[in-house]
Amino acid sequence: MSKASLKQLLGCWAHERWRTELALNVPGFSWLDLHNRHESITVADGGRSRVCNWRDTSMLTVCRLFPETGARLLNHCLAQWPIAFSVDSEAISAEPDVSIIIAFRGTERLPQLQACLATLKAQQGVTCEIILVEQSRERLLDDESVPGVRHIHARSVSADMPFNKSWAMNVGARHARADILIFHDGDMLAPVGYAASVCELVGRGYQAARIPRLVFYPDRATSEAVQADLSLSAVRQIAEVRQNCRGISLMMDRDAYWRIGGHDESFYGWGGEDDEILQRAQTLDFYPGGYMPFVHLWHPAQKEKHSGMVTREAFSAEKMNMPVVDRIAALNSRESGVQGGPNAPRRELPDEQ
Repeated sequence: MSKASLKQLLGCWAHERWRTELALNVPGFSWLDLHNRHESITVADGGRSRVCNWRDTSMLTVCRLFPETGARLLNHCLAQWPIAFSVDSEAISAEPDVSIIIAFRGTERLPQLQACLATLKAQQGVTCEIILVEQSRERLLDDESVPGVRHIHARSVSADMPFNKSWAMNVGARHARADILIFHDGDMLAPVGYAASVCELVGRGYQAARIPRLVFYPDRATSEAVQADLSLSAVRQIAEVRQNCRGISLMMDRDAYWRIGGHDESFYGWGGEDDEILQRAQTLDFYPGGYMPFVHLWHPAQKEKHSGMVTREAFSAEKMNMPVVDRIAALNSRESGVQGGPNAPRRELPDEQ
């Protein structure tokens, strides 16, 4: 990032930094209300959550220009919503309240996955199961590298079959023991109260929710330190803090999930499937807004991510332009595992390893 000009710094102080300092230092001012100039938010659920009134993901300018403020903001959020790490499996149960499903491929992001799993094992107040679906040609992970999870190998039908996150998520959902599903990214650290909070929302009648309010993106060196120490205590700077993230982690009632068609398996590669299923999920009793901090660990982009990006973006746009009700009807008319179009390879539901 290029060095900010004096004009930019002064402008940030005039519009964003002073509000941030109030939220960090003065009781009665909430970090939930922080946003950039020209953005607006709506208070929801009696003041508990905030709805972002803009379409795309955005970065908080105050943290981009003042990275030490990003770290202070993270610590402030963690005082309310702590993130802990556990190498044991205290929260894991054979009769879980919540099934947390992660799609994964390869070994390049294994350190990030292991840190993510440690925060999921540290969940408090409810019991969970973690279903890790390894969608690949060969099974590369073993029980020693990912202990305490239900490891399912969704084997690709050919060595050159691109990653299909949607298929992996559907596989995980079909193996889930709980009625509450969380579809979670394997590089994302979650607060200890996440699963319990999701259960509370379901108890109030909500069928789906996406409750991350801010997502903190530490840089490579900081992320590697977090992974090594299994601690966030040494974080000193975070320049990238995002709002209105559409992926990250999505909760759905299991029956409602299948009622809207599950994940759309016609998406291959990385990108598009999160936006698409979120749009369908919002036809359910969807919880308004978000109220939790999450932390995304740095990793290099997946090698295949940019391959065919233009084609994938065009495909996603075509999908999203279809009426939601038509997409749901089409998905419900197809057999899971064969939703990739007329030329897609058949993918059967695998057994658990």
